[in-house]
Amino acid sequence: MRLLCCCMLLAGATIACAQMEPCLAGVQDPGCGIKITMNPPLHAGDNVLSVPNEITIEVPQRIKPIRVAVLSGPAGGAAEQFKPFAEIKHSSKDGGNLRFKLEMKSCPGNDSALNFNIYSPKFPYPISVPVQPFECKLREGQ
Repeated sequence: MRLLCCCMLLAGATIACAQMEPCLAGVQDPGCGIKITMNPPLHAGDNVLSVPNEITIEVPQRIKPIRVAVLSGPAGGAAEQFKPFAEIKHSSKDGGNLRFKLEMKSCPGNDSALNFNIYSPKFPYPISVPVQPFECKLREGQ
């Protein structure tokens, strides 16, 4: 009986801790701290994604990310319409963040949106960061 009570208290504490995570309220929340940068960046106004492109995803260490999956799909599409494009399992520490890098060498077919799913053992589902819409173009001279 005591063991059952302890397990229930531990489970409740774990759920309460996860619910306090600002990223679960939305990745746009200032306290979330997830940053995605592209080099070269999306061209302002026309949202052109030039490839090859180096994409960096910085995730606060408190989230304990273990991998980032990049999904591609149609702009405004449902989650079921997105398919895996790349997966990043290796990261490097940068201050209080873990940095995941992806060298995007080609366009994701006719898709015009990306979702970055950040996986952590702390949460039952990934934290999803959408980047849409964009037009993908091969950089001149590449």
